[in-house]
Amino acid sequence: MCTIALAIVFASLFGSMGVAQTTDGQRMTKEFIPGEAIAMFQVHPQAILQDPALRLAPIEVISASGKHHVGVDPVDILAVRVVIGMPGPGGPEFGAVVTLEKPLEIESLNDKVIDRTSKREVDGKTYYSIPDSPPNAVLHQISPTQWIVGTEYFVTRMLSDQITDGPLAHLTSQTVDNGQAQALIVVEPIRPILSGFVNQALLQAPEELQDLSRLPELLDSIELRYTAKTGFAGDMTLNASDDVSAEEMELVIEKTRLYGRDSMLESIPLLLNEEGPVADSMRAYGVRLVNTLFDMIRPQAKGRSIVINTSDIQVDVASASILVGLLLPAVQAAREAARRMSCQGHLKQFALAVHNYHSVHKKLPSNISDKEGKPLLSWRVSLLPYLEENELYSQFRLDEPWDSAHNRPLAQRMPELFVCPSSPQIPGKTAYQVPLGKGLSMLADNPLRFRDIIDGTSNTVMIVETSPEWAVDWTAPDDWTYDADEPLAGLGGHHPGGFHVAMFDGSVRFVTLAIDPTLWYQLLTRAGREVIEGF
Repeated sequence: MCTIALAIVFASLFGSMGVAQTTDGQRMTKEFIPGEAIAMFQVHPQAILQDPALRLAPIEVISASGKHHVGVDPVDILAVRVVIGMPGPGGPEFGAVVTLEKPLEIESLNDKVIDRTSKREVDGKTYYSIPDSPPNAVLHQISPTQWIVGTEYFVTRMLSDQITDGPLAHLTSQTVDNGQAQALIVVEPIRPILSGFVNQALLQAPEELQDLSRLPELLDSIELRYTAKTGFAGDMTLNASDDVSAEEMELVIEKTRLYGRDSMLESIPLLLNEEGPVADSMRAYGVRLVNTLFDMIRPQAKGRSIVINTSDIQVDVASASILVGLLLPAVQAAREAARRMSCQGHLKQFALAVHNYHSVHKKLPSNISDKEGKPLLSWRVSLLPYLEENELYSQFRLDEPWDSAHNRPLAQRMPELFVCPSSPQIPGKTAYQVPLGKGLSMLADNPLRFRDIIDGTSNTVMIVETSPEWAVDWTAPDDWTYDADEPLAGLGGHHPGGFHVAMFDGSVRFVTLAIDPTLWYQLLTRAGREVIEGF
C-alpha cells in the first residue's frame, strides 16, 4: 500500500477514536461525490489532534512520522474525504480528497508517495502515479491546498464539472457536519452484496442472531458519527425505507442487543477461577457494568430511523482498565465458543461422510491397502468424494503409498475441514483420527458395517480429536492408539477442559479430561456389550 494511503487510513483511525464536536451545525457539502458513489467517510485530523481529549497522545511522534514518510504534517490536514464507488473490473473504485491548512506543492511530497517521472496531462489536469501501488492509482493537485488520490477512473468522475447527484450526494447534503468524523453509506446499490455477506456470516451463528439476515432488506442508508468528551462516544443511525421497515428493524436490533447482553452475563461467572468475597464482588461489578453498558446502547426509534447512541457512556481511564480486564476474557470465551461450534461442524461433516460412504459401499470406510493388505493411504482419503473433494481425490494414485513421489505433494492440499479452528496446525497434519486398538473404531482386518457396532451407534466413539502435538499427516494411515496405562494420552489441547468426539450415530459430543477411564474405554469399544451410564 502506498504511503499516502497509509496516511489517509491513519487519519481515519484517529477519527474513529472520537473527538469533541467543533462545528456550528453546518450541513456537509456534496462536493466530489459522483452519482455512482455508495459510501463517504470524512475526518478532520487537525481538529482531532488538537482536541483536549487527546492531550496525552504522542502528537510529536505523529507529526514527525507524517513529515518523514509522506512529507506532510498531519496537524496541517484540515479534512480528508474518502469516497467509494462500486467495484469495477480492476477492483474497488475510490478517491480521497485531502484539504490542507497551508499551501503545499504536490511535487514536494516524499519519493515514496509520488513518482515525478510519471507526470502526464489528461484533459488539462496533471496526474502522477504512486510508487508501489496499482497501475490505475493516481495523484492530482486540485489547488495549492487540496489534492486528490485514488483510482484514475473514479478520480476523474469526482473532478467532473458535470457531476450528477445520486443518493449518496443527496444524503450528504442533508447531514450535519460534526467537525470530527462521520461516515455515510447508501444500501440500495449494494443490497445484494450486503445480503450475501450477512447470510454467509450467519451460517454458523446462533439461532437468536438469524433475524439479522433481514437487515439488508430493511435498510436504506447508514450514518456513523463519532465524538469524544472524557472517553468514547458516538452514534449510529440506521435509516429504513418506510415506517413498517423501521419497526421491524428496531425489533431485530433489540433482539440482538439482548442476546449480546445475556451472552456476556453468562460468561461473567467464568471470568474468575477464585472464590471468596473479593471474587464475588468482581463478578457482581461485572454484572452491573454489562447491564449498564447495554442499557446505554438501547436502540431508539425516531420516525423511519433507528438511533444507537453511545454518547451517554462516560468511562474514565481507571474504569476502562477494569472494563477491559473483565470483558476481554468474555470476548475470548465467546470466540472459543464459536470455534468449538465450527469444530463440531467439521466432525459432523466427517460423520455424515462416513454414513454416505456406508450407503454406497455397504461397509464402513477403511485405509486404502495394497493386494497384500499393507495400508497405503488413510481412510480420510477414502472419504474425500463424500466431502465434496472429488477433484482432489482423483489426483491420488491409490496403488502407491501416501509418501510416494506422486502422492506426497498432495498432502499439502489438505482441505480446511481437516483443521481444528481453535489451534494452529502444522500444514498437512490433522487432529481428527480414529481410535486404534483391539475391538475399537471402524478399522479392522475385515470390512465392518454399522450392524457390527453391537454396543450401539450412539454409545460408540468413531472419531477423536487429538492434541496438536499428536496430529498426523492426513493422508497417512496413522491414527490415535489407545493406551490402557494412559487412556487419555494425546487427547485435548484444542479446547479448554476436554476434546470432541464423533459418535457412530453422527452426533458430536464434548468429553472432559476428567472422564472416568473405565467409561472412556467402554465408549471406545464397538462390541464390549457394556451398559453405558452417565454419558
